[in-house]
Amino acid sequence: MVDALGWINLFLVLLMGSIYPLKRAATAKLHRVGKEKARGSMEVYQKMRIIHPVLGAFIIGIGLVHGYLALGTLRLHTGLLVVMWLMLMGGVAIFGPKMKVLRKKWRNLHRGMGLVLLILVIIHLSFGVLLRLPLLKVGDQALHPRSKFGYNSVGVKTPLN
Repeated sequence: MVDALGWINLFLVLLMGSIYPLKRAATAKLHRVGKEKARGSMEVYQKMRIIHPVLGAFIIGIGLVHGYLALGTLRLHTGLLVVMWLMLMGGVAIFGPKMKVLRKKWRNLHRGMGLVLLILVIIHLSFGVLLRLPLLKVGDQALHPRSKFGYNSVGVKTPLN
């Protein structure tokens, strides 16, 4: 279940990140072939604009559940950094248009934060295994508090006898 939630969230994050390329493609097509022929592209982009904030909220919720199920608690680690960054991105999108300082720059900031999000997700996927390293050593086995499995000396999961 935990892994499935993680992969679902990765798919949703990639889907969310496609909004800007969709906008650029739809706008380019609109200028190139005209309003009538670009209607389909514009409709896809408009639908994506509508579901974008809803998907963002789902990603945050699924991310929190994924982290809780994986670790048994919400503690600071790479996944929580991803979720906190998503919350910050949501805050920029919600409050940016209302703040005088960000009114004209919030979209570029939000887009740039998306690139940082991509880096954080890659770090989480690459180093998430570090979170499964031993928390408590007992003899030759290391125990994870929420598992009936131990870890041998190289961090490979083995059943406890």
